[in-house]
Amino acid sequence: MTKAFQVKVATACMALAAVCIAPMAAYADQMLVQMKGKAVGETREIPAIETTGTTEGNCFDVPMLDPRNQNQIGTATRCFTDVKTMQDGLALTETTFLKFADGTIVARSRPTIQPILDGTGDMTHLIGSVPEPFATNLLVENSTERFKNMPGNLRSGGVVNLTNFKEKNELTFDDLALITFVDMKDQVVQAQRRLHEAQFYTGTMDGIMGPNTKDAIREYQAKHGLPRTGDLDAATRKALGVQ
Repeated sequence: MTKAFQVKVATACMALAAVCIAPMAAYADQMLVQMKGKAVGETREIPAIETTGTTEGNCFDVPMLDPRNQNQIGTATRCFTDVKTMQDGLALTETTFLKFADGTIVARSRPTIQPILDGTGDMTHLIGSVPEPFATNLLVENSTERFKNMPGNLRSGGVVNLTNFKEKNELTFDDLALITFVDMKDQVVQAQRRLHEAQFYTGTMDGIMGPNTKDAIREYQAKHGLPRTGDLDAATRKALGVQ
């Protein structure tokens, strides 16, 4: 972890000490929050989804809690788009805004929703998303203040009640989100150099996974028959020779 990155994560953790977790490895720090509550959705603008061009989502505001004591530490806005029926469940795109007093984390994931087979309790479905290791699904250019340009990923899991969704556009959530901040600057610099050598990237070697770098990665992926994710996933790192 670079010194500058350590300072930035430490500063964020000082402000959000209640939800910061000790590092699991030398390169990562983590935060755990609970998104819990009932909300009626409304259409709002979201950052454009690169694969579909979608710029609006069905958005739900729920309290964001410290899972250890249930104290509210902010608000989670969850915007759903591009919903597809998959067997007995749903696959969709979620743009998540975790709004703290000193900044907002914005993430994008592809959760699935499946019926709960054991019908106990008030919840009807399981909901969760698990990004590929080292995938950076935090939208660093859209995150704000303390979290601006802090790469990492968000994974989530929990339950949701869809009983009133069709009639009232109402959902009830109770799930956890684990945010892992990853210092990928060295890997991004390597990728930028490789992409520059292959004439896909003309920007500076700054180690920031910004829109120009992600566009260059997508062009490289398209030419080499890889999924056009714009991420430095395992297959892309291997093709580029990034360590």
